[in-house]
Amino acid sequence: EIYDSDSRDFARLGISHILVLSGMHLSIISAIVGYLFSKTRLRKQLRYILTILSVWLFVGLTGFSESVMRAAIMLTIFYAFFIVRIKADFITRIFVSVALICIFTPYSVFSLGLFLSFLAVIGCVISGDIIKNSEKKSKLRLIPMAIITTVIIVLFTLPVTFLKFGFASTVSPIANLI
Repeated sequence: EIYDSDSRDFARLGISHILVLSGMHLSIISAIVGYLFSKTRLRKQLRYILTILSVWLFVGLTGFSESVMRAAIMLTIFYAFFIVRIKADFITRIFVSVALICIFTPYSVFSLGLFLSFLAVIGCVISGDIIKNSEKKSKLRLIPMAIITTVIIVLFTLPVTFLKFGFASTVSPIANLI
């Protein structure tokens, strides 16, 4: 129950994704759950299975919204490849995920959310590779990591948001960092 003017302001800032339960939230929860399971003595495959179950528990708690379902399918595919020990690169995993999303919800081919999610995930992975390959590895690298990730995601999603909304928010990268 948000006012239309407030919703428009969030869209202009490029941070409307903060207002809804989304793949970003599910990814954060998945990362926390995965980290907690990594501190146990459980086998990796069992930890991944439990993480997938927690992902789908969150999906159920949020009412199976489209954006959360999309992220859940992507995360499930990513973990499933680890569980069955199939070596596949990131591009293969993301395309399998997108194919499954389109099979389960064919109308999502026309969804702006699918395109933005797809591009944001690719941006996250690329930023992760850049950060992993950086020479300086310290506890302070979280700050540059957040900046690099935000800038890359904004750059990857910029063409789609510009085509859809007709403008590009100059405040979006800063607002997303905050």
